[in-house]
Amino acid sequence: MKPYSLDKLKEYFRSEDNRPTYVDFLPSKGITDSLAISARESAIEKNLQLDDFEAMLRGQSLPPYNVLRQVLELLRSKRVLPPIEGVGIELGAGLALLSVALIQRDDQNLIEGIFALEAVKPFASKGIQRTSAEILGPQRFKIMPCYGVFEEIPLADCTLDFACQIESLHHAEDLDIALKEVSRVLRPGAYLISIDRSWIDSVPTKVLDEMLDHEYSKQWLDAKKFNSESTFTRRDNGEHEYRDKDWKRAFERSGFTLVTEKHLHPDFKLWNAIKRLLGLLAISNLLGIKVKARPGTLRNFFAQTLGLRKSDYSNLIRSPHPRPLTVFVFQKD
Repeated sequence: MKPYSLDKLKEYFRSEDNRPTYVDFLPSKGITDSLAISARESAIEKNLQLDDFEAMLRGQSLPPYNVLRQVLELLRSKRVLPPIEGVGIELGAGLALLSVALIQRDDQNLIEGIFALEAVKPFASKGIQRTSAEILGPQRFKIMPCYGVFEEIPLADCTLDFACQIESLHHAEDLDIALKEVSRVLRPGAYLISIDRSWIDSVPTKVLDEMLDHEYSKQWLDAKKFNSESTFTRRDNGEHEYRDKDWKRAFERSGFTLVTEKHLHPDFKLWNAIKRLLGLLAISNLLGIKVKARPGTLRNFFAQTLGLRKSDYSNLIRSPHPRPLTVFVFQKD
């Protein structure tokens, strides 16, 4: 497929004249017709009909937008986020909340625009535009929805200045193929900010497989507007589970160098500290604990309990996000 002209696409960031609702990257139907994406399309189509914006986010198991903004401010204060400017791409953008948050905090107006790449068509055709208008107002044109997939980005080599993603790359059917394609369209020295779930290296593959084989309950499927009349597993939903080492090796194979690694964690509970202690005593396996707590959990738990504000006791950071997430910052070689 002939690459799109970047100069032509960049015009969409400057004016709404002749600007399409979304850019169709003509993704392969073999990918977009997969069970995971087709099941999501009908569910998201229904969810986007909700008038209340925050209710729409909750319907997709997303925290309030303000939580994501707080996470970015936290990462900014900890000097985790690299400087980004120019034209970038958000991978698996969903509602493009990450792009919106990055543009909203771009005080120096260094970001020219972000292509919000999304394989679920209702997001690309309706959802991203709604989010941009709802939050960014006159700056909404700095986000261009694009209907496409990780594995096929119809842009020329070394085209983009940065890339970002939040809880989307783990949906890639083949992480190596997706990352090689992202690497191809990024210029040398460009940053890729990845915020996603990740497990400590000691988690056995068998445990990860058990997670993927988990069947969603009928109540969960009904609440998310999925078809609840048949069995549907996390694997069917396009989920994949990766350990820290799996992420890093895949990025390195694709021509990236790790710059920063931080692990975000919700409020530290006593059970988190106990799990870490049991792991240190090498008795967690005897008690049937399949996933040990991360290093730094004990230190952060006691700091939190004592009300200490400084939290640089490890690469594990207390976060307002309800789920544990790992932040990797990579740079293209």
